[in-house]
Amino acid sequence: MAKYLPKKDLPKETMKKRNLSILLGIIVFCAVLLWNSQPAEAAESNDYYIKVNKGTNVVTVYTYKGNKPVKAMICSAGEPTQTGTYYTPAKYRWKELIGPSYGQYSTRIYGGVLFHSVFYWTNGDKSSMSTSAYNLLGTLQSHGCIRLLVKDAKWIYDNCALGTKVIIFNGTSKDDPLGRPTYGKILNGKYTNWDPTDPDPKNPWRKCKPSLTITGKRTIQYNSTFDPFSVVTVKDSLGNVVNSEVTVKGKVNTKKLGYYTLTYKYTDFLGRSINKKVKYKVTDMKAPVVKGVKTKQAAMGASVNLKKGITAKSATGQNLTDQIRVYVQSG
Repeated sequence: MAKYLPKKDLPKETMKKRNLSILLGIIVFCAVLLWNSQPAEAAESNDYYIKVNKGTNVVTVYTYKGNKPVKAMICSAGEPTQTGTYYTPAKYRWKELIGPSYGQYSTRIYGGVLFHSVFYWTNGDKSSMSTSAYNLLGTLQSHGCIRLLVKDAKWIYDNCALGTKVIIFNGTSKDDPLGRPTYGKILNGKYTNWDPTDPDPKNPWRKCKPSLTITGKRTIQYNSTFDPFSVVTVKDSLGNVVNSEVTVKGKVNTKKLGYYTLTYKYTDFLGRSINKKVKYKVTDMKAPVVKGVKTKQAAMGASVNLKKGITAKSATGQNLTDQIRVYVQSG
């Protein structure tokens, strides 16, 4: 069994070694505490990198390897947003912003600048999103942050690791290889609402779908000009008219009488689709063109052929002369 000498009985050399060992232990312990209290520096991510075009308010995500654009997002940057290259250091499920207001799925870019959803007035309340800020996406509106639709903020939060490179620059539409995404605005006049892109099962917008409404007659005059949207109105899930974004399959030949079916197809920014068939009829609705009608005089008792020299033709060119009927009305 080892024998331990009282501290006062230890040799001076042993005392010095023991004190030095204790001192080194304290230094190491403090260093560990200090290291644990500092935010960790994230290594550069090699999955994706992100470019923010402040000039067009478009975010484009690229693969790190191959430099391939894979996703485009509409955004709202701000006049104070600084251009440059940064590396994301932190993420927050909900983050307090200026106001105070709050953002979902926030990813810090630099300083106080983050990717985040359109802001909410109440922390954790998804029905308190600012409708006006949502409707202004695509314009410079923020105090420096990059505002996004919830689905896009969540995508960055879920898929882009800490250390993801972010390049902010002033460019033109030529710098957006995937173009500028469209999105539906909220037109119900409410001050606050849910973000329609929020995947939460409780989102009331999940019940809404695109629609096609017949607004006019489906009969078309022969040999006329036909617009496939002349009698229909297509709306997205939020009620925005989107006729210009709809594709139409099939044709109507207005120079040939008959029935024609067109298929209208549309998928909105929420990924919800409509596929509807509409039948049209090309017909001749114009009165026939009658020629040769003249004022005629006849002696009393004489026989007169009142149809002589008179012809009738439809708009389609059909000869209708044999269908002319003459009626005598006494004065």
